[in-house]
Amino acid sequence: YSVGLEYYIADARERPERVVLRKADRQRYPDRQGTKAPAYHFECLDFPAAERPMNSYYVEFDAAATSSAAPHQHPGVELLYVLHGRLAVGVDGQEEVLEPGDSMYFDADRPHTYRRHGARPCAAVVVTAA
Repeated sequence: YSVGLEYYIADARERPERVVLRKADRQRYPDRQGTKAPAYHFECLDFPAAERPMNSYYVEFDAAATSSAAPHQHPGVELLYVLHGRLAVGVDGQEEVLEPGDSMYFDADRPHTYRRHGARPCAAVVVTAA
């Protein structure tokens, strides 16, 4: 992650109060490693920040995916904000289609899925908190 070992063991008082992560420095990951057609790719927007109470991601939902991402769940809550395109979000088997500018908040401990809805490119900001 381009930080030295001292970053992880430094006293919290010595850690920076703000972190800037340039677009060129973000790393892109598929939703699942080793799959031919991941449902989405994500970039962590805040990984250099230590002991953060939330996690934020820029997510692009891929056209190559023929179905939703596998249902998943995790502790806490999740907020999605659609930047462009249309995004189908399923929570507990009930699907909502979000348009640009729409947002959705839900308990992330419920099984949920995402999929691009339609042919246009789709991207969103996703924030999770425990």
